[in-house]
Amino acid sequence: MKFIDEAKIYIRAGHGGRGCVSFRREKFVPRGGPDGGDGGKGGDVVVRTSASARTLLDLKYRQHHFARHGEHGKGSNRTGADSPDVIVVVPVGTVVKDAGTGEIIADLTSVDQEVIAARGGRGGQGNAKFATATRQAPRFAQPGEPGEEKTLLLELKLLADVGIPDGEERLSAYPHQLSGGLLQRVMIASALASGPTLLLADEPTTALDVTTQAEVMRILAHLRRERDLAMLFITHNLELAAATCDRTAVMYAGCLVEVQQSETLHERPLHPYTSGLLCARPSIDHAARRLFVIPGRPVAAFDAGPGCAFAPRCGYAQDRCRSEKPHNMQIGDARVACHRAEELQGSLASGTAAVA
Repeated sequence: MKFIDEAKIYIRAGHGGRGCVSFRREKFVPRGGPDGGDGGKGGDVVVRTSASARTLLDLKYRQHHFARHGEHGKGSNRTGADSPDVIVVVPVGTVVKDAGTGEIIADLTSVDQEVIAARGGRGGQGNAKFATATRQAPRFAQPGEPGEEKTLLLELKLLADVGIPDGEERLSAYPHQLSGGLLQRVMIASALASGPTLLLADEPTTALDVTTQAEVMRILAHLRRERDLAMLFITHNLELAAATCDRTAVMYAGCLVEVQQSETLHERPLHPYTSGLLCARPSIDHAARRLFVIPGRPVAAFDAGPGCAFAPRCGYAQDRCRSEKPHNMQIGDARVACHRAEELQGSLASGTAAVA
C-alpha cells in the first residue's frame, strides 16, 4: 500500500434553496393569500476520521468534494428538503488546514472525530413569512445563502509525530536504507495509523545506541500525552521501566511474580527474583564491584515443576516453595506470588539478594 501523508482538496458546501412565491386560491382572501414555503439548507462538507483509513491516497486522486444544494421552497407552506452532508474520510492524526490562509481548522486525533470544514447555506424564506397587516400579498421571497467553498490542505502528521524527517523522501526508501532508530519510528507510526487506545511496545529500544534509545522513549512519552494512549511497555531494562511506566510487572517462567508501583518496586521489592534483578544492575558508585549474578539457570514455563518456578534459584526457598505453587497475594497496592512475601519484606527492602 502506498503511503501518502499530504493531499490538497477543493470542497464546496451546498447553497440554500430559495424561498417560494406562491398564493393559495381561497375565497375572500386577497390574491388567495401567500403560502410560499422556505428553502432547504445546503449540505455541509464534513471531514471525519476513520479507523479503516490508513493514508490520504484516495484523496490524492479524488480532489473535488461538492455537497448538494438545498431544495427550493414549495407552495402550500411546504419547506424544501435539506441536503445531506458530504463526508470526507481521513486517517486519525490528520491536520486540516485552509490552503489559502494556512490556518489550522482542526487537528483530528481520535477515531470518529469530525469537523465541519464548509457549512451549507441557509434556505431563503418564502413569501408567507413576509405577510403583514399592510402587505397582505407579498410578491417576493428570499434567496438562499451561498455555501462556503475553500481549498483544504490535509497533512497526516504521523511521520512528523514520530520524528521522521523528510517524510516524502523516506517514503520511497527501502528498509536497508534506514537506520535502526528510523525503522523503530516507522513501526511506531504504523501502530498509530489505526488510532489505537492501547499501544503495545515490545522491546522498542533493543539494539539501539543510548542516544537513539532516549529519542525513541521521548517520542513514546510525547505520543502518550498527545493521544491519551495507554502503553504496555515490554523490556528487560528495569531502569527504563522505572522512568517510563506507572506500574511495573515482573515475570519469571511465563508467570507474573510481582506487580507494583514502579517507584516502590525499586525501593522495596517484594519477590526474591525482583530483588535479584535490582542487585544485578551496574552502579556508577561501585564500578569496581563484581556484579551480582542470580545463581542457577532459568527454567522453561513448561518445565517449572509443581512448586514455585524460582525456588531452585532462591536462597529463601523452603519445602513448601518446592511443592506448592504460590498464588498472587495482595500486600498494600501490590501483588506478589511468593509464600514468604510478608515475612521477607524487611530482608528485601535493603536491596540485598539471597544466594542459593
